[in-house]
Amino acid sequence: MSLEKKLSKAIKHNNPYKIEQIFEEIYYEYGKLVGFIISKYVIKKEDIEELVDDVFVSFSKAMMKTEINNIKYYLVTQAKNISINFINKKDNKVDIVYDEAYLSNNTYESSKYYELVNEMNKILTEEEINIILLHTIYNYSFEELSKKLNKPLQSIASIYRRAIQKFNKRSK
Repeated sequence: MSLEKKLSKAIKHNNPYKIEQIFEEIYYEYGKLVGFIISKYVIKKEDIEELVDDVFVSFSKAMMKTEINNIKYYLVTQAKNISINFINKKDNKVDIVYDEAYLSNNTYESSKYYELVNEMNKILTEEEINIILLHTIYNYSFEELSKKLNKPLQSIASIYRRAIQKFNKRSK
């Protein structure tokens, strides 16, 4: 009997033990395939493992609500979709990479930099801080920031201008 039929039968009979047993069978049958699909999109092992779990959590929720006629197809599709969503979120998130070598060799600049960021944290949002730092310290143009953050160029320029004004008003 196929896994789809076994699962459908267990759900119809509302047998939690049997459902869990079949779910484990499905996990062992397709877990490596799901991991392989995700690894085509994601590099870090920890991220791959987390996304595999996300796929199976999604599957466990879906299997209770609707009948899944092709488990393998569902899992492969979910693996691809979840991986693409993960990449898109990661691409739209701006991570500031600190030049640790520079900062450790220049303790005065390092302390001033962290002081400035600390002061900014009290007044500005994370997005505003990132835009200011990426533009002023890391020399990203507004066009580059627009592409990286997937926002219109005018929005980036406005956020930057308003954030600078807001930060400059802090001591007045």
